Amino acid sequence: MSEEHPARVLWAVIERIHAYLAPHEAERARWRCHIGPSELLLPRHALDMPTASVDVCLIDGGHSLATVFVDFVYMHYALKQHGLLVLD
Repeated sequence: MSEEHPARVLWAVIERIHAYLAPHEAERARWRCHIGPSELLLPRHALDMPTASVDVCLIDGGHSLATVFVDFVYMHYALKQHGLLVLD
C-alpha cells in the first residue's frame, strides 16, 4: 500500500470541509484556511486574531517539543472558551 503525499491528503481534508460548509454559507464566510509553516504563520496572524475568536484550530505542524509548544501558546490565546485545538 503506497502512502499519499501529505499535501494531497491536506487538500482532500480541505475539500471535505468546504463540502460540509457549502450549505451553510454564513458559517463558511467565517472559515479561514492558512497553509504554511506554523512557526511563521501563527506569529504573523496572531496580531490579526482577536483574543478568544477561534472555534476550531487544526495544526499539523512540526513535531519537536519547541514547535508544538509555540503552536499551542499562540492558539491558546486565540481559542474561544470550549474551543477545539487539534494538534498533529
